[in-house]
Amino acid sequence: MKFSLIFGYKNREPERIKRCLESLDRQTNRDFEVVFVDYGSDQEFAISVRKIVNSFDFTQYYYNDTRGRNWNRSHALNTGIKRASGEFIITTDVDIIYPADFIEVCSAKANHKKLMHAKAYYLPESFTDYENIASLEPSKIPDTKPGQETALGLCQMVSAEKFKAINGFDEYFRIWGVEDIDVNRRLKMLGMEMEWIELDEIPLIHQWHPTSFIADDIAKAPSDWFQVMWEYHETRTEPINTAGDWGRIWESHERPAYSLVESSKLNFSDKFVFKQPVENYYNEFIGRFENLKLGEYLLVQETIDESSFGEVSKVGKMVDRINCWLKSASISYRFTQYQSLVQLPVSFYNVRDFLHYFILNHEDHLLDYYFQFSGGKILGVFMKKQK
Repeated sequence: MKFSLIFGYKNREPERIKRCLESLDRQTNRDFEVVFVDYGSDQEFAISVRKIVNSFDFTQYYYNDTRGRNWNRSHALNTGIKRASGEFIITTDVDIIYPADFIEVCSAKANHKKLMHAKAYYLPESFTDYENIASLEPSKIPDTKPGQETALGLCQMVSAEKFKAINGFDEYFRIWGVEDIDVNRRLKMLGMEMEWIELDEIPLIHQWHPTSFIADDIAKAPSDWFQVMWEYHETRTEPINTAGDWGRIWESHERPAYSLVESSKLNFSDKFVFKQPVENYYNEFIGRFENLKLGEYLLVQETIDESSFGEVSKVGKMVDRINCWLKSASISYRFTQYQSLVQLPVSFYNVRDFLHYFILNHEDHLLDYYFQFSGGKILGVFMKKQK
């Protein structure tokens, strides 16, 4: 097998997937496989998409049961990379419609020493003629915009040997951002060169979706998340991802926290409640979790007004303004005792963000977790792995 195309997917409309795979079914060169990873879709989507994927003879469908866990594109793609049999890995996107000679051109371009990237034409919202998409010239579709050399994760081709040598994507990156920049940097550490394929050579077509789709992903990330991910990326000095069980598949029987939620067996009489001052309760939450025995869990069920996003005390705001002035005046002194001056409210966003960072920093001690939030409601189950 020459090429393995890896798709990570969750809760997208089935028709989009069908159009993507139909374009691969039109390939003039059939020396490829598709490894399709459903990263914990709700069953209404999973059932429909599994049926579509399995209707093609070049596909493998895997369901990674991560329901209630954070979206982790690195983990989704690694799941496919670990199970791919191709000489070259192509990590790509379910939004793409491929020209019929896509694999043919990839075959001519494939190079074990190069990291190849392709761009796409972006369809407008007004486009509906998908029935004839295979016969259309993308550059001549009204209001279509050509992509730039910035979308590293859209469609990238790498030697499978090199990808597996670095243990794939780093699964520390989750929710949104940085994983493609990081994996490209690490592959370059192995001496690989990056090269962009021109649009006229591989004219990929990107199906339209609302910008709010991306904005929703970003909005789910806690405050300063991108900065934390970026700082972690910048500390990397070695190309190999040291995480042990990369690309694992979570089976349903390995999800005790999700099972409790699904079976309605949670003990709500012992739920943890965040109160003012919330900083003290952050510490209490961590302390209570550390004292849990194997298999015990902390439960959070909160309904909090979302409108309190970004609230701080008036004194805290004044101190912040003073510190900004001191900085602009090149005065080294700062007010640093924020804890006594800034009283964070028990807000939806403060609690949500704390729990995001708790998961990030305590993952090695979590047997399983379930964490969902929307409309001011938070439900979290955090199950202990070890003392």
